[in-house]
Parts: sequence; C-alpha cells; structure tokens
Amino acid sequence: MRPRLEKLGNTANMRSFTCYKVSVPFFEFYWHFHPEYELTLILKGKGSRLVGNSMQPFEKGDFVLLGPNLPHVWVSDEKEEGPCEALVIQFPEVFIQNLLHFPEWNHLDHILQNAGKGLAYSNISTKEREHLTAQMRQIIENHSLSGLIELLVQLTTIEGRTLSTEVFFSQKPSGDSTRLKAVLHFIQLNYLHSITLKNAAASIHLSESAFSKFFARKMGKPFTSYLNELRIAHACRLLVETDKPISNVAHASGFENLSYFNRVFLQQKKVSPSGLRKIRKGN
Repeated sequence: MRPRLEKLGNTANMRSFTCYKVSVPFFEFYWHFHPEYELTLILKGKGSRLVGNSMQPFEKGDFVLLGPNLPHVWVSDEKEEGPCEALVIQFPEVFIQNLLHFPEWNHLDHILQNAGKGLAYSNISTKEREHLTAQMRQIIENHSLSGLIELLVQLTTIEGRTLSTEVFFSQKPSGDSTRLKAVLHFIQLNYLHSITLKNAAASIHLSESAFSKFFARKMGKPFTSYLNELRIAHACRLLVETDKPISNVAHASGFENLSYFNRVFLQQKKVSPSGLRKIRKGN
C-alpha cells in the first residue's frame, strides 16, 4: 500500500486553504505526505512525532509547521487513553508564493524554506502558546484568511527548531516509500519489545545487509540509532511521570541490558537517567 497523497478539496468550494479540528480516540500510525504546507497544534494526547527522519516525543501544546511533501505522523503512546485532539491548517504553495511576490512578505521566505525540514515551536511561553491556540481556533471556526496571514506573520517573530535533517528528502510515491512506511510502522508497533535487525529486515522482505543500507539511506541514520531514539524517548516519559526504578524503566522501554541503557541514555541526553529525574522534579 502506497502512502496516500492527500489533496485539498477547497478549489470547488472557492476556498484557498483547508482547516479542521481532529478529535479521535487515539492518533493512529498514518505515515503520509501532501503537497500543502501544514500547521498542526496538539490539544490533547501524547506519544511520538515522526517528521522526515526525526523522531521526538510530543504532548499537549506541540506546535509544528511542515513543508510540502514532507512525510509525517503523530502516533499515540501504546497505553495512552483518549480522546486525542489537534487543530490543523493546510495551505498550498501557490497561496504562500503569491504573498512572497510582495516585498513586505520577504521575511516569510526563511521559515518557509526551513519548513521543508519541519519546524517545531517548542521554546515559547505559556502566554504565547495560549495566544497561538486561540488564533488557530478562530481561523478554523471562521475560516479566516486574514487570521491565517496574521498567524504566519507572527511565526516569523518566534524561533522554530528544525526537525528533519538535510539527508532526508521529501517522499514521492514509490516502492521505496511504501517499504519505508511499512518498516516504520513495524518498528512503532514493536520497539518496546524484543526487536532485531533481522526482524525489521524480514518485515519488508530484505536481507539484513540490504535493509541496513536502505534504512540508513532513507532515514539518514542507522536502524539501531533510530530504534534507540524511540526507546529513550519512552524512557524519558517514564522517568518523569512515574517512580519506577531505573532498571524497570529500562526494561519497559525495550532495553534488556541496564548498563547499555545507561550508556545510550547518557549519550543521547547528556545526563544520566537518575540525573534527568532529579532535574525534572526540581531536586
């Protein structure tokens, strides 16, 4: 099954962009792309956000700008109880390119270029986030073109953090993108359990050697690195949200060896598991 190419349905309705609220029991794994830019704001839910070759945890307040044809998915934690909600605005390239013809809009060009790798607006104050949420709600309720333009202008004053790397290129429908979607889904379903390179390769009918090359080429990182990122992100949530012993956290996050878990955690987070727990609890 190829990734679905989502298309705006507003041309016939004389609308220049589309916007809606998502309300579901949980966010399913739906690795997809579309030719429109997209703004997504998470209102409820937590889990993993995959954008290009970036995998990071998300929770309420996650706010991201995506460029055209950049594969992405928000997927709920395995044990997350709904409902999950998000606000979404999608607008075509032609819409924004027409604005860029005017010199007053040149400052938008920088964020739109970076949106090709995904931009997360995480380092903003609670007040700014509340204001952005109110703006998104108003745009969706009134289908406000002026509101969308105002929101885009505001984003030029806020620093966004790029997500995917230069190594990852936007996906077009192909056998490779179908395989990539299949293996990412397989990993998402199994990363908290025992999963090996052999298992992952078999899920898309490749040899281990061919799979390793394929995965590194498409995701810009080795399979083991990607798997460990998922597991460490899950471990971080357990360390902060529970009082489970670190050995239990390691096991619950897919690590069978505690010393290996500690080493990988320190390498990724530049702090030990116990150190992160103390920082987050303000000790």
